[in-house]
Amino acid sequence: MYDLTLPVKESHSSVVMEPPGDYGERFVNPLSDFGFKRIFGNASNKRILKSFVNAVLNGEHVIRDIKLSPTVVVGAVGEAKTVIFDLMCTGESGEQFIVEIQRAFQYNFNDRLVFYNCRAISEQLPRGKLPVDYAINKTYSIAVLEFCLPDSPQNNYLHSASIVYRGSDKLFSNKQHYKIIELHRFKKISTELESDLDKWVFLLKHMRSIQHIPTILSHGVYKEALDIAEISNFTLEDYKMYRSSLQDEHDYLNAMAYAKFQAAREGREEGREEGREEGRQEGLDKGKLTFVKTLIRDTDFDIGKIADLVGVEEDFVRRIRCKMKG
Repeated sequence: MYDLTLPVKESHSSVVMEPPGDYGERFVNPLSDFGFKRIFGNASNKRILKSFVNAVLNGEHVIRDIKLSPTVVVGAVGEAKTVIFDLMCTGESGEQFIVEIQRAFQYNFNDRLVFYNCRAISEQLPRGKLPVDYAINKTYSIAVLEFCLPDSPQNNYLHSASIVYRGSDKLFSNKQHYKIIELHRFKKISTELESDLDKWVFLLKHMRSIQHIPTILSHGVYKEALDIAEISNFTLEDYKMYRSSLQDEHDYLNAMAYAKFQAAREGREEGREEGREEGRQEGLDKGKLTFVKTLIRDTDFDIGKIADLVGVEEDFVRRIRCKMKG
């Protein structure tokens, strides 16, 4: 362990300190690939993962033991897609849990969850052995989203989905389940936390900005998670890996934002080519409006950064954000 009050870098002659720049957090970002796997993906810390999964299930199913499973699932034939899960674990009765972090909106995300769940189910059946009785264990896909799905209910931050009979809540199959956490819909402050799920979601959403640990999170499994996540407890190699992962994700999010802007601009150009003056102006306004709304909803960018990305005045962004809040 060593002091990381300021980030460390190596020079040719010695290890020297550098200013923290845009980082400077006390705790790792748990939504980064490095941070999430450091906290939840270590076999020696499985008590933390078990607590989180049980909090999401909220009594619907209780696991008493859990083990990490391989995150890479290779297709049965050459053309089949290899799937890489963020995290996969197995309960003591064979039930499987896929845990995914998604930071930016992705088209067909619901379909991706279904695909991952089905792959986990198909892996349970023996290959090359007949007959097969198709007895399978329950499989849960848990997705933590840093955005809101366009068609999800707005009255809660946790959504549950299963295969049911139409017009009924009766299960058609009890083997395929989905739990979706939308962090943007979680509005509680530390003094309002009640359930274990409240505490875990608060940590996932706010850990990177915490400087002083709230009393309600200062003991038990939550304190264990924070100790693991505290950057001053990192080795130098861990810290380098963390900084590298943050840069990779920063580049990815910037690329996503640029792609959305390009899509809006291409739609605008198409309107120009068709020579419809009214349509052109409408495309310009709608394209920028859509992009501004997307960045407000899906990122933590401030007003100035959004205005720069889209090429609009800050007042325009401020008005849209007020309307979205109202």
